[in-house]
Amino acid sequence: MVKFETGQGKARRTVSYSVRFTEDAESDLLGLYDYLLEQDPHTTHIAELALQSIVHVLDLLRQFP
Repeated sequence: MVKFETGQGKARRTVSYSVRFTEDAESDLLGLYDYLLEQDPHTTHIAELALQSIVHVLDLLRQFP
């Protein structure tokens, strides 16, 4: 869970949220990886880049909701 403050001056409030990476989401991500490999087995770097990009965006969401 991440907590941060919003507002200016005395009107600050604490907002909290959580992001869950479900088993279904993980399965979908692995399915995407498999799909990309099926399209062209010689381009594993594209499948790896796709996974890395998604993980990077999830990290950004944690830092900057």
